[in-house]
Amino acid sequence: MANPLTSARRRPAAAIAPASFAVSPVSRALRIGWFAVAVSAVLPLGSRAFAQATAADAATQTDVAARTLAFQVPAGPLPGAIAGFAEAAGVSVSAPPELVRGLASPGVNGAYPIRQGLERLLAGTGLVAVPSGADTWILRRQPSSSAADAAILPEIQVEGRYHRSQVTEGSGSYLGGPTDSSTGLTLSLRETPQSVSIITRQQMDDQGLLSIADVLQQTPGVTVAQDNTQRYAFSSRGFSLDNFQYDGLPSLSTSDGSWDTFSTTSTAIYDRIEVVRGASGLLNGTGYPSGSVNLVRKRPTRDFQGQIAMTAGSWDRYRGEVDLSSPLSESGGIRGRVVAAQQNRHAFFDYYQQKERIFYGIVEADLTPSTLLSLGLDHQENEGTGSSWTHIPLFFSDGTRATFPRSFSPAAKWGRTVQESDKVFATLDHQFSNDWQAKVALGYKRNKLKEALISNGVGFIDADTHSMLGYTSQFPSGSKEKTIDLQLRGPFELGGRRHEAVVGWSLSSVNSHSISSNGVPTSYDIPDIFHWDNNPPRPTGYVTSEAPISTLQRAAYGTVRLRPTDALSLIAGARVNSYDWSQVWRGDGWQEPSSINVSGKVTPYAGVVYDVDAYNSVYASYTDIFKPLAWYFDRNNRQLDPQTGTSYEVGAKGEYFDGKLNTAIAVFQIKQSNVALLDPNATRPDGSAAYTAAKGVTSNGFELNAVGEVAPGWQVMAGYTYRNSKDATGAKVNTTDPEQLFKLATTYRFPGRWSALTIGGNVYWQSRIYYTASVGGRDVVADQKSYAIAGLMARYEFSRQLSASLNINNLFDKTYYSGLGSYGSAYYGEPRNALMTVNYKF
Repeated sequence: MANPLTSARRRPAAAIAPASFAVSPVSRALRIGWFAVAVSAVLPLGSRAFAQATAADAATQTDVAARTLAFQVPAGPLPGAIAGFAEAAGVSVSAPPELVRGLASPGVNGAYPIRQGLERLLAGTGLVAVPSGADTWILRRQPSSSAADAAILPEIQVEGRYHRSQVTEGSGSYLGGPTDSSTGLTLSLRETPQSVSIITRQQMDDQGLLSIADVLQQTPGVTVAQDNTQRYAFSSRGFSLDNFQYDGLPSLSTSDGSWDTFSTTSTAIYDRIEVVRGASGLLNGTGYPSGSVNLVRKRPTRDFQGQIAMTAGSWDRYRGEVDLSSPLSESGGIRGRVVAAQQNRHAFFDYYQQKERIFYGIVEADLTPSTLLSLGLDHQENEGTGSSWTHIPLFFSDGTRATFPRSFSPAAKWGRTVQESDKVFATLDHQFSNDWQAKVALGYKRNKLKEALISNGVGFIDADTHSMLGYTSQFPSGSKEKTIDLQLRGPFELGGRRHEAVVGWSLSSVNSHSISSNGVPTSYDIPDIFHWDNNPPRPTGYVTSEAPISTLQRAAYGTVRLRPTDALSLIAGARVNSYDWSQVWRGDGWQEPSSINVSGKVTPYAGVVYDVDAYNSVYASYTDIFKPLAWYFDRNNRQLDPQTGTSYEVGAKGEYFDGKLNTAIAVFQIKQSNVALLDPNATRPDGSAAYTAAKGVTSNGFELNAVGEVAPGWQVMAGYTYRNSKDATGAKVNTTDPEQLFKLATTYRFPGRWSALTIGGNVYWQSRIYYTASVGGRDVVADQKSYAIAGLMARYEFSRQLSASLNINNLFDKTYYSGLGSYGSAYYGEPRNALMTVNYKF
């Protein structure tokens, strides 16, 4: 297995002027391309500042070990702490992976010479730092007084910078570390032949990203549309994004149609969120060619640490969070962590209130020096009153547009939604002496949903009287999911070179049950939708139908990474999948069964990465698409055939400033058959939405991305995406997703005496979207023109423990739709609002 702490092909982390990067015309051309990313207005300034700062360091560095610097590295896992220290000091700190595995650092805060800072960072770990060159340090076990012990600790000569840890908590960076979310192999962003973005704990804290929807709103290439008060729709490259993983374990219930609570899940329990764009069937099995989202939970630390955060914001938003981590044994071989949070809030429109509660607990135990057992659970619940099913209706009965103020609510005052999600998980990791690793992961998830609502967005407003029909319903439902994944990974020798492989087997089952109850009376006549009391009579009886659903997925998968040369990586993989889905929709004296059965479906994956030089790579990847359309029926009530196709991606990636800045350019093409599109001119026999299968849909586009540190203290996450999706006739599809997206999130921490202050902000821009409906036999269009919203943030650290931050969102109070077209309705984006957070660490 490649050493995750060193990279022999890279230079040490000494101060290197950017001019020394140029080694070939190709390299120079690629680098020009990187800096054409949409942050080009600021990035050249950052690179010049970085060059000036590093050149100044090189000129004045006569005694590196004695140089005094200000450090703020929190306690936590040792790999992450070393990464943060190395970045702050501008040095390389290296060690074999087995030397630091499972250790934790007490952190270092304050101004110290580098040598003394390292001593504090390594206190209690049994390790020491030994200088090896001007700006290079290597870690060794603390020598004993025994000559025999000393004899087995030879001098280790290591070149290369410290490889960034996967853990982002405490890193202070917007740049994530290696990830296995794409191929199953643990690869850096540059080594992965697909588009990947990692939203780190630092970015979540800086930008006030309190929910998964908030995170995906800042993720390059991802569109977030809000359908109603509690539901979001995510998409990437023009297609629904519904493949979710928890700590790398795929969740079948997020993609088989069973209701899940991931859209409103709090980020309090997560270290980072990894998003792969493009087809991801290798690890997820079935899915759209949009990508996957991996939610990675926080882990325990060997030393005690904790924090308390209190937040207050617009519309009576109040939130409290407690996060505690501690060893549970004297040696730290058993350790635990708990996170609890609660939030209460109102909304910018009438009647809506929300309560959110989160609890997370995990225990880790080192059964042996090579075996780690993890057990945990998380519970999240969301309760809303004044909830809506559809939202603001878009059209009058004559086809003209209807407009409402942002404060308008279409919901009944008594409308209520309660979501609960419980997840229990366990993993057993064992590291063999030959660097192979075996992992067993188990997951159990239970979801509950109760809703009592009135739907007012279905249909049209009478053009003369402004009357409208509302439909009362309740939807109690639930699901239980069980998952097991067995995985073996490691290096092997072939042709005198070292390669890597991963093989696995997984089994997932979901049993869900939903009840759809129309109120008696089933409809309510609203005399004037613009002037009503939002208090229709509660239904006194119900006509009920129900739908038990069973889903079973079995799969074997494998990936191999061959290294025929130092510069060339060939990645090949496949997944063999079996998928069984059945539903029986039944009511009083009737039932309607439907099922899907697929066996031995092979999803191939291929990728190639070539290192042009030490800083730039080019890549290409290919995979197939397979998505059963279990919930999509046409106007004749016939279930649509599975969606199939191919996905291609080519691009180039770069690492600059000793890996602190990553950039990427990607061009993609997705070809599909049997794409489910909403039928605007018909419904199913029961009145629900009907779909048609487009014979062929092609989506073409490209992305530009940059993430990391563009100058000392200056963090950036930026991306621009363009995509164009058309069917076989050349007509545009997925028009409620923008064709163009630009996103930028950034912070700058001042140096020297102002180092307690950090400022930053974010910008979001999207192109026009539109929704087409049929009124009286003619098509009418509702659109949201292109718009931009901006936010600001500032944080001041009063001490090493106490800080306060302010986030202002939608700074210029832009009025726009954040969701368009769900059942002919729209949802306004939030007006200008603010969040103030006070955080105390101990």
